[in-house]
Amino acid sequence: MFLFLVKQRLQIIFAVLKFIKNNIPNAITSLNLFLGVLGIYFAFQFQLVAAAYCVVFAGVADFFDGMVARLLKSDTKIGKDLDSLADVVSFGVTPVFIYVNLYRIDWVDKTNDLHLAIIPIFFIAVFSAIRLAIFNNDTRQTTSFIGLPTPANGIMIASFAFITKYSPALFPQFLLSPLGILLFSALSCFMLVMPVPLFALKFKQWSFKGNEVRYIFLLTAAILLVVLQFVAIPLIIILYIVLSIILNFAKK
Repeated sequence: MFLFLVKQRLQIIFAVLKFIKNNIPNAITSLNLFLGVLGIYFAFQFQLVAAAYCVVFAGVADFFDGMVARLLKSDTKIGKDLDSLADVVSFGVTPVFIYVNLYRIDWVDKTNDLHLAIIPIFFIAVFSAIRLAIFNNDTRQTTSFIGLPTPANGIMIASFAFITKYSPALFPQFLLSPLGILLFSALSCFMLVMPVPLFALKFKQWSFKGNEVRYIFLLTAAILLVVLQFVAIPLIIILYIVLSIILNFAKK
């Protein structure tokens, strides 16, 4: 009887530990989602830098939830779905409201009327959701991406808040004009679903050989961040796309 009770207690303990292990990545993904929702709140309070930091830290959580899941071998369908839902909010919806409120700050001194120019911005959230749905069902995207990853696009848009705050002279005001919003929103939506393979920053091994493009990208990105700070973020996204295109041509 005693051994039976001990065995039963051990089974409960192991079941609890397994449950915790399997849900550690989900907890990190939930942090991603929490930061996205918090970022929306800050955006509506016109605390756009705080909202942008929420997007950046959500990106950090998004990076680590997958890494931890692979390390713990705890990939689950729930985790995959939760990750996509969190990404829609943190990198689709939150950056949209950052962009919208950047425009609102700009036009509030000019007119009290709601300007229809903001409507194209909302399509970025829609295409972010489409991008994630494609990713979840595209077996070609296990080791690379096709189209710009939603977190990269979201962080690029969030960087507008940093640039307008810390380097306003370097921010192209054209992006807050009706035509600029229309063109950028169209470009952003296209980049999310464009049929162009982009390399992933996943290292199967750490040697330079076989990872040349990744190391060159990371080194260049680090230099740009040191020299240009927040202004570097959109440039890094452009560099990422350009290097991917060069790599595609090299493979052909």
